[in-house]
Amino acid sequence: MLLTHRVQLRPSVESDEEFCFQVKKKALGAYIEQTCGWDESFQRQLYATEWVTRRPAIIVFDQRDVGTIEIRAEPTQFYLGEFYLLPEVQRQGIGRHLLADLMATADAAGKPIALDVLKVNPARRLYERSGFVVTGSNEHYYQMKRESSRPG
Repeated sequence: MLLTHRVQLRPSVESDEEFCFQVKKKALGAYIEQTCGWDESFQRQLYATEWVTRRPAIIVFDQRDVGTIEIRAEPTQFYLGEFYLLPEVQRQGIGRHLLADLMATADAAGKPIALDVLKVNPARRLYERSGFVVTGSNEHYYQMKRESSRPG
């Protein structure tokens, strides 16, 4: 695939926190606004709290930071947490490429992948096309899971 050499992940460092928050705001802000309203102060406080324990990796495309991804390897599954791309690089196959890599890793380990997606977020279609199914929901989110093609 052409993206293989153009997309990389790098660990985030302390100075990346504002970039990561801005990526979330640009990628997800309109959907949060639609769902429950965007409260800048609350969102900043929430992100600062999450930053301490669940720091995402930085998605680099053509040597430019363009997004964030958090993948947690749990004992029985992988959990795809924060997964945001700047709007100007969306729909170029970057998300699909990274998701395919994660699915290959999960399949090799014989583990499913779980995630939560806002009900109004069109990214849900990407997950459905990739084999994820809705396993539950609450007021704002769908819980989705993709079983491994090689059960562990």
